[in-house]
Amino acid sequence: MSDTLTFPNHDGVTGGPPTIDGFFDPDYMITGETPEGGYVKGSQYVFGDGGIAPFVFRGIRNAGNGRICMAFMLRLTGAFAQDNRVFIALKPIFSGTDVTEYRMIEIAPVDDGIGSDAGSGTGANEIKTNIDPDNPPVGVDLEVFYRRGVVNAAIPSGIEWDDITPTNTTVRVRSWKPYSGATTEHAWSVEIELPTTVADGGTDWIDLANDFGLYFSVVEIVPVAPAMATEYVFPAGADEFQSMFTFDPQFGHGLLPPIPAGAMPGISFVGGWQGVGRRPAGSTSTTLTGLIESQVNGIGDDQDNELVALLENTGANDVTGVTAEFRLKNYGLPPGSPANWDKPNGLAPNPTVPMTVPVTASPADHAALASVWPIADVPTPVPTGLHQCMWVQLDSASTAAFGQSSMRRNMNIESFSAVEQEAEVSGEGYEEPADGSDHHDFFLQTFARRIVVPELIENEKDADDETMGLARNAIFVTRLKEREDGRDDNGEIIRDMSFATRARANVGNAARQFRDTVIHIWITRGYRLTDRTVTIGSNTYPLLDNSCGQFGVVGVHDGIKDPFTWQFKGKGLSQFKSGLYALKVPHKGTTRIGFRLEADPDVRPGDKSDLPRIEKVKPLESWKPGNVEGSGRPEKPGTGNGKKGKDKGGCLGLLVAMAAIPAAIVASLFGIDKV
Repeated sequence: MSDTLTFPNHDGVTGGPPTIDGFFDPDYMITGETPEGGYVKGSQYVFGDGGIAPFVFRGIRNAGNGRICMAFMLRLTGAFAQDNRVFIALKPIFSGTDVTEYRMIEIAPVDDGIGSDAGSGTGANEIKTNIDPDNPPVGVDLEVFYRRGVVNAAIPSGIEWDDITPTNTTVRVRSWKPYSGATTEHAWSVEIELPTTVADGGTDWIDLANDFGLYFSVVEIVPVAPAMATEYVFPAGADEFQSMFTFDPQFGHGLLPPIPAGAMPGISFVGGWQGVGRRPAGSTSTTLTGLIESQVNGIGDDQDNELVALLENTGANDVTGVTAEFRLKNYGLPPGSPANWDKPNGLAPNPTVPMTVPVTASPADHAALASVWPIADVPTPVPTGLHQCMWVQLDSASTAAFGQSSMRRNMNIESFSAVEQEAEVSGEGYEEPADGSDHHDFFLQTFARRIVVPELIENEKDADDETMGLARNAIFVTRLKEREDGRDDNGEIIRDMSFATRARANVGNAARQFRDTVIHIWITRGYRLTDRTVTIGSNTYPLLDNSCGQFGVVGVHDGIKDPFTWQFKGKGLSQFKSGLYALKVPHKGTTRIGFRLEADPDVRPGDKSDLPRIEKVKPLESWKPGNVEGSGRPEKPGTGNGKKGKDKGGCLGLLVAMAAIPAAIVASLFGIDKV
């Protein structure tokens, strides 16, 4: 459920409790690290916005010491910024209203430009792991603050946050740079273990009930000019963190054992976004695409479309009456709400026929919820091409909780060397533009990753299921496009080919076919400017809405050493720097942009876009005067209330900060409607 996270006891069958070292997800990287098994059967909260999720949360309870473990990962970001933050708030019981029992943790996981530690880290991905931000390496500015709520009517929220020193807490951070060609991607993760009792956490801590209050916000600094921020918040629909003097968390539920059976999340999509898509009607294939067959300029299989959601159930009980509703929008950055997406005419039944999703006995088990969309009912031509964004929403007649109740697919799978396509960016479903004009300001940030298939084969035992699934699906889809009969040179059906096993054993055609194969993953994330802000220390950042998601292409190419390049073009599109763009989109309207991707030995790697340059976004009146230029570390006073000898700021500091803000922004901080 979007307002509930469960913390069941860790599963002793899959291993021990989580190792609190900052690492919990391999992040599609082949680094030789075994995926963390400690969070198996725990809760998961993912901002999956069309492809690789930029934010992932996992939670579980250590059955040995009774503490709760939380893990946060942020990837697909453009910089290590010291104002990146993790804010966590708790209260003893969900229904409680005594603010003096509120507890808050603030974590600064990375330092400007360097991540969680100085130096180059380990390996090509510059991995820096198992860093204690409470006692960071010399010269590295990381921080952890623990606070309690104090009633203070002089502060807008009515809550002042004072320092505390709980015992038996552990925080570790990790940073890395996934391979990303000419545009550098930055990623980081945090693991934290917290007591659940005063007996364990000391007199500064609280006793957490079986249904306690939980809130978190993860702040990402986006390196446009001036620097801006976006947030990932639990529970869904809660307000973003905006400042220490306005912070009054809107709590969701955190559940500790014994957890009611109906509250344990079990159903999720097989392979994330790869578990949503199209296949020929009547097929049982688990390899899905985002391509729609139509009567004119179709994909060529001349079969009706079947839209499918592949589900797995890792819970304790079968779930009855599960349905899936499919909505479509043109490929690109669609509206942030499913209400503004289209239910295809002729797709039936939609929602699907209710079915029981049994407990998944093995990774191969899954349930398929499907609806047929006849070719005759598909609009011709499909407006922006055959690829469509898909948004699936799940429901159930039972009271069972979902691990994932919705999923978007907005990634296309192609065969390189070159691909040209259009993407549509929508201004539908949003409030009036922040600057009072008739256009929204969107920002696009592009990242390029790759999976070298021979390296994946060599490290298959350490690869996670998502990475292996993506590689298998990408190779199957592209090879099937290239061969009408879907067979390889030896006549074997490609969908049944275990490329990893055969290639690692150096068996015939597979070894030859994949020894020079690389899978490029190209992703463009979208953000929309709002008139809200977030203040970290003395820095105030314009707040960006990330609900429009992302679009991307998975490209299979033979030529590991060939440079990869991309190029954008389109009216209203301008560029800050390589991989970072601005776009004007009409309010309630759409804008189309074009892009070209290419992998070739004769091209220059990276961004080849030839666009007008933009130096800085024009400030809005609602932005706080002062330092919004960069992602630099806060000036004194510290972030609300500091520690370790830092200026605590306190009430006077908060009131001074309030006085520095014009009346217009003070009003906006309390009265802005969320998208």
